[in-house]
Amino acid sequence: MTTNAPLVSVRGATKTFRRSALIPGSAAKGVRALDGVSIDIPRGGTIGLVGESGSGKSTLGRCILRLVELDAGTIHWHEPDGRSSSIHEMDTRTLRAHRRRMQVVFQDPYHSLNPARPVWQIVGESLFIAGGVRAEEIRDRAAALLGSVGLDTSCLDRLPHAFSGGQRQRIAIARALAVEPEFLVCDEVTSALDTRTQAQVLDLLRELQARLGLTLLFISHDLHTVAAMSTRVAVMHAGRIVEEGEPERIFSEPTDAYTRALVAALPDPDPRRRTFRAS
Repeated sequence: MTTNAPLVSVRGATKTFRRSALIPGSAAKGVRALDGVSIDIPRGGTIGLVGESGSGKSTLGRCILRLVELDAGTIHWHEPDGRSSSIHEMDTRTLRAHRRRMQVVFQDPYHSLNPARPVWQIVGESLFIAGGVRAEEIRDRAAALLGSVGLDTSCLDRLPHAFSGGQRQRIAIARALAVEPEFLVCDEVTSALDTRTQAQVLDLLRELQARLGLTLLFISHDLHTVAAMSTRVAVMHAGRIVEEGEPERIFSEPTDAYTRALVAALPDPDPRRRTFRAS
C-alpha cells in the first residue's frame, strides 16, 4: 500500500474558541487554537503531531473528525480511485455514515470508558449504533475485538475499574476498531501510562496498523514517542505547524527555533550526542 497519496487533506484550518470576558458587558475574547493549518495525512502512514499543551494538536484531530467545527478552511477525504469528499461540509446523515471510517482513541483511559457498563457493552456499543450487526452477535464480536488487542474473554463482564491503565487503553482501542475504520486519531494515548505499558501499547498500534492497513494521526507532546511511531512528523506551536519532515531530519537538523528548543530539551544520557543548543 502506498503511503504517498493522502487519505485526509487539511487546508487553511482555523478555529477560535470564544469565551466571555470576566467583566460583564465587556467584549468577548477568544483563543485561536488553529491558525491556518494545512497538512496531508498519507494513506497507510502515520503522521506524528507534536507540540506543547495548548498548541492546537488535539483541536486539529477533533476538527478532522468533526467533533469540533472549523471556523474556516477545508478538510477533504480522498478515495483510492481519486474521488474526494468534504468532511467539513457533510450533512448529518452523510457524516454519521462516514464516522465508521474514522475513529479516535482518547488520552485518558480512566475517563473515556463508561464506568457503569461491562466491557462487552463498551466495545459493542458502536456496533449497535452503526447497525448491521444483530444484538445477539455483539457479545461475540466484542470478544473477538478484545482478543485482537491482547485481552481474553474473561474481561467481557467486568467493569472498567477492574483493569489497569494499559488494559483500559486496550479496551478503548478495541472499541475504536469495532466499526473497522480506515483512519484512527490517537490523542495522547500513552501519556497516562507508565513507560513499560507505553511501549506495549505502541507495539500494539504498530501491529494493528500493519495488519489492518490503518492510517494514523498520532498526537503527543513526547518527541521520542512520535519519532518511534511516525513516518512523518509535524511540529505545532501556537496553532500553527512550524515544521514538518521525516523524524530523523527533525531530530538531527531542526530548522525552526521552537523545534530546536523541543529537541534540545530531550533528556539524553550521553551529552556527547548533543550537537547544538537551542537559540
